[in-house]
Amino acid sequence: MTNMGTWFGVGTEPPLTTDLYPVQHTGPVVDFGGAVYNVKHPTFGAAGDGTTDDTAAIQAALDYVGSLPTGGTVFLPAGLYLLTSSLYWRHSNVTLLGAGFGAWNGTQTSSALAANTLYYTLGQGISKLWQTTPGANWITFDRTQFPDQNGRLHGIQIDSITFGGINNTGTGIYDEPADSATADDTIRIFRCYFYGMNNAIDISSDSPYIMDTFIECVAGFGVKFGTACINPTVRSCIVTDCGADGILISAGVARANIFGNLMGRNATGIMDLGNDSIIEHNQITQMRIYGIAQGNSGGDTFAPTGQSNRSHVLNNKITSAASGGLNGIFLHGNQGVVSGNSIYANNSFSIGTFGDVDSLISNNFVYQTTDTGNDGIAVQSAAAIVTGNYVKTGVTTAASVGISIRGTASNVLVSGNNVVGTWGGGAMTVAAAVGHVARNNVPYNPVGVVTPAVPASTVAVAAQPYDRMFYVTDGALGCTMAIQNGPSVVIPATSFASVFVPANKTVTPTYTNAPTWVVEGQ
Repeated sequence: MTNMGTWFGVGTEPPLTTDLYPVQHTGPVVDFGGAVYNVKHPTFGAAGDGTTDDTAAIQAALDYVGSLPTGGTVFLPAGLYLLTSSLYWRHSNVTLLGAGFGAWNGTQTSSALAANTLYYTLGQGISKLWQTTPGANWITFDRTQFPDQNGRLHGIQIDSITFGGINNTGTGIYDEPADSATADDTIRIFRCYFYGMNNAIDISSDSPYIMDTFIECVAGFGVKFGTACINPTVRSCIVTDCGADGILISAGVARANIFGNLMGRNATGIMDLGNDSIIEHNQITQMRIYGIAQGNSGGDTFAPTGQSNRSHVLNNKITSAASGGLNGIFLHGNQGVVSGNSIYANNSFSIGTFGDVDSLISNNFVYQTTDTGNDGIAVQSAAAIVTGNYVKTGVTTAASVGISIRGTASNVLVSGNNVVGTWGGGAMTVAAAVGHVARNNVPYNPVGVVTPAVPASTVAVAAQPYDRMFYVTDGALGCTMAIQNGPSVVIPATSFASVFVPANKTVTPTYTNAPTWVVEGQ
């Protein structure tokens, strides 16, 4: 077959507007390694007029370009392309390239749009795929017909296209294989816009990359990485007004990189159930449940399901929810790091951990804006380190605590934190449990004299979660101070000594005549 389409030529990258939205190709279309074919060429016959069913024409172009030895690019010039069923992607080394993406002009109602008329702004350089069949996907990667790489695809790019519909129950781009053996390689989605569907993107490929893409007004999740997915990236995207999670990292996903995105008004901004994720430099506002969650929580009761291991949540900014729900960061997993985040919460805890082991919560800025009876940082886990955090309330709280180490937590080090404001439940509370250590926190630890009564001889003084210095003046016949798992300090009769007792250690005096002492917490 010859003269298969308009060859737009090779050359420099087409100039783009500097704004993320809309993006327009105003120059020549680039050859990405194969021929560039226009779906409006008579051989394929797409109309792009908003009234003609273009499903078969676009499908024919995808199949033809995919059958070429070197693949190529299917180009959608500006227009509104109606779909009545899903497009099926069956070949490697294919790019689907639009002229750009745009959005509703805001002048027509949903009922008018449902008639599939051209009430959405096309504008110069806007390519829109409009799904008219409820429940149908826009693009499906068809595993039953893949001729490439034993059922795996590679070299896929979707660029500068709007995916639109009205209350459609389908998914914009769907690619979720049963296991990693059939996962595709390197699906790239750049500069696209999704709205009016159930889920925008649902993929499980190897190293998918989503960038400069705008997702809004979907009933389900914005982006879902399925269990077979490894090394996924979402970067510089806007994900807003999703009925479920803005970004969902499923259990089994490895090494997700979620960087520099703007999330607004979703159920949860980023739900991470995978392993070794890095969630960094995202701005998240007005979530209905959580800003970032690693495990599905039962709320402040801390009864989660699912978890994330070895994930890092770094340098994100999370602001208050619109109404109800919870907010901030919820950590459930092992070896997690939550560091450098700024959290302005007005509904529940700002940072909460449950059931995890070996977690680090450090150098976060927490500002509670209302009195909800919930804590700034709440820890209910083992072997955690909570250090260098600034925790402040802007109001006088009745029962909230700045930092609370809860009952089932164990072996938690709380060090160098600054708790500011009037916390009705206390600046910090440390539950009686094994192994807690609290040092150098302001204003907790406690500051000053904390002198317990002198017990009967050979009766231990209870351990505390902070270091203590006993300033002991002996009686007439001498005294011995035995530190748990440590030395015994012998104080001669009528002498004075300083006895250091580490956190979580008891001290047992043995004497004939009771000594006197002053004890200072450190």
